Amino acid sequence: MCGISGIWNLDGRPVERRRLTAMNGLLAHRGPDGEGIHCDGSLGLGHTRLSILDLSDAGHQPMSCAGGRYWITYNGEIYNFLELRRELAGLGHRFHSDSDTEVLLAAYVQWGPDCQWRLNGAWAFAIWDSVERRLFLSRDRFGVRPLHYRHDGRSFAFASEMKAFLALDGFVPELDPAVAARAILDPGAVEGTEDCLFRGIRRLVGGHCLTVAADGTVTLRRWWNTAEHIAERTADDEAAQAEALRETFFDACRLRMRSDVPLATALSGGLDSSAVHATVAALGRGATTEARRTRAWQTAFVASFPDTAYDERTHAQAVVAAAGTRAVVRPLDPLEALGTADRIFFDTEDIYDILAAPWLLYREMRRNGFTVSMDGHGGDELLAGYHHYYHHALAYAAPPLPAEELRTTVERMTVPEIHGHPASPPCPDRRAFLTAEPGPAVYPNGAAGGELMDRDTMTRNMYADFHKRVLPTILRNFDRCSMAHGVEIRAPFLDWRVVCLCFSLPVRAKVRDGRSKAVLRRAMEGLLPPSILNRTEKMGFVSPLEDWLAGPLRQFLLDGVHSAAFLGSPIWDGLAVRGVVDRGDRRNHKHWLRWGWEFLNACRIEALFREQAATLRRRIADGPT
Repeated sequence: MCGISGIWNLDGRPVERRRLTAMNGLLAHRGPDGEGIHCDGSLGLGHTRLSILDLSDAGHQPMSCAGGRYWITYNGEIYNFLELRRELAGLGHRFHSDSDTEVLLAAYVQWGPDCQWRLNGAWAFAIWDSVERRLFLSRDRFGVRPLHYRHDGRSFAFASEMKAFLALDGFVPELDPAVAARAILDPGAVEGTEDCLFRGIRRLVGGHCLTVAADGTVTLRRWWNTAEHIAERTADDEAAQAEALRETFFDACRLRMRSDVPLATALSGGLDSSAVHATVAALGRGATTEARRTRAWQTAFVASFPDTAYDERTHAQAVVAAAGTRAVVRPLDPLEALGTADRIFFDTEDIYDILAAPWLLYREMRRNGFTVSMDGHGGDELLAGYHHYYHHALAYAAPPLPAEELRTTVERMTVPEIHGHPASPPCPDRRAFLTAEPGPAVYPNGAAGGELMDRDTMTRNMYADFHKRVLPTILRNFDRCSMAHGVEIRAPFLDWRVVCLCFSLPVRAKVRDGRSKAVLRRAMEGLLPPSILNRTEKMGFVSPLEDWLAGPLRQFLLDGVHSAAFLGSPIWDGLAVRGVVDRGDRRNHKHWLRWGWEFLNACRIEALFREQAATLRRRIADGPT
């Protein structure tokens, strides 16, 4: 994992090295182990390095080959790089490092953009062809690694995070009113689109690539479509389905254990992260001569919310005990969230709940010397882990699952002490408080779930959540929280082979006998304790925000909604929003305080970006060219 950036002045102006240096500085948290810049007249590439594979200087980026014709700046990991390296060596390529970066660059030289099909990994990269004067950008199948760009006609720029564009001449950090309004209403309705929170910035969506030609023409192309790789497996029996998943998942974990540094697991005690940790432990205990597998994989990090319904420490400790590994339990103090709120806003650079829990957990990993985390992202969307799938299926009576079985599943997964506010009136509709019209969520691949019109309602809903709604937002949030501290996340459930297999399975393989993720539970038998295999309640990795807003974060919220910037926003009616929050404070309606959080989130992000832009303008003006 790293930070990447670049500028191409399409009008021929020489690129300013100081701006690339400033972009690197804004991405230094993503790559604290080194930085590099390559300039080629009007084009420049930047890179900040997080050393995971080949810790030597031979892995330095931007990296070149073919006598300097091709240059790459790359963020991510190609997990099957050893297999690709052997194939490319047989085709005549010679390697001078042990990095996956050099393998990726050679793959592009050999196969061009078709190399994307051969990659098993998570990536965002840019390759510059200095002879053809062509820039190629690629993002992995499911958008695990971030990539944004800005094209104003005179120049084209790209970066891992939006904050890097603050270094650009002419970029003014203003919220896009239509996108901000949409995110305030639904924080999960933005990341799966090309729209970004700030004006003038676009997102390269997962499974897409982009080419910039010498004449400034930008060509966007979808290179991956999961729907084209799904073959329904209704004929398999339950045992065969579980065995297929176990075999594929084990291999996904095996590839992701390739590392020249120690790796840990972010363990919640839920089924997905528990399956990851148990599989890593099983693979780690086995005899192997496999190259580049880390020997340090035994540690799990657990976030704890003492004395709250969100605390899953007991479940996580049961997983660790069964695996014979060790846990580092990190109690999360709301006072820490108060002290780091603005830092978290700036790091996450988008609208959502305060992401204090993952932000603090990955900081703890880094402080303990770990820079790779094996996580369980994707399991809920692939294997029907969310409540709304069953309610949706009940409404439409999706065959072949009996409605009564769905009701049983919902009842078993409900956590009443966390959800609902029976003693308080409902929150007002946020839409009524917006003065900007929310823009529609336009997905580059068409309507959500449109690719699977021949499948049942639940599967279409899961497919849309995986590719366009829920998972893209989760991946963004966890990327920013982990990389804020220079920690790389690896997610075995997002191996493309696991994804295609899971979407090929019928609904009954996922919801059966009143339980979700049935096929995964069976696949993990013998590896996880019964208390985890039989656990049915669903609890996301979130902070107890409502309790915090009624306690340590209360004054932070009140000060924010009373500020001049908040009251003067052109996107919402500041006085009206403040009135709702104030009434919630007086009446002790915690969820009314929570209601105001997205508005404050948007206000603080814009303010922090503006403050950083002013600081950068002074620094760049005073610095060398």
